[in-house]
Amino acid sequence: MWCDSCADAIKAAIKREGALPKDITDERCYDSDEYPKYMSDDEASDSPCHCAAGAECLEAEILPSGQ
Repeated sequence: MWCDSCADAIKAAIKREGALPKDITDERCYDSDEYPKYMSDDEASDSPCHCAAGAECLEAEILPSGQ
């Protein structure tokens, strides 16, 4: 899962490389490893809800502990 900012950056890079899926509006025609898919904030998750970019996340929050 990616935050909106990181997903947008990944999508822009894929577009620059000319590697877009045939139809980005039909999420059934490509895998999320090929192009980020939309996930509503309302959807339940069985894993931690944080961006997969980790420390490189464009929306990372610095905790009081410095992490």
